[in-house]
Amino acid sequence: MKRILRSVLFVSVVCSLLPNTQPTAAATTGKVVRVSLTSVWFTPSPDPMGITYDPRTHRLLIGDSEVDEMPSLWKGRNFFVVRRKGNLVAGRTFKKFTPNPAT
Repeated sequence: MKRILRSVLFVSVVCSLLPNTQPTAAATTGKVVRVSLTSVWFTPSPDPMGITYDPRTHRLLIGDSEVDEMPSLWKGRNFFVVRRKGNLVAGRTFKKFTPNPAT
């Protein structure tokens, strides 16, 4: 039993002495390429919270989960398809959902 405890202690000490590996700077450094005012689109997105790139269509897909909380801006759209230069192609709708359904 003492041998196992010594082995575990030895491994934990050795592991604590190993250098922490960090990702390369290129993997952690971002660069602003373009800023687009999404709130001025013909279907506004005042507070976008998610963005991803669709390589198949070469379009950006942007979600805005709170635009429906602003009645003056709400036009029934909360998902946006955008060109890489920031021009809105189309607005789509995700149905509203509640994380805690009423019972």
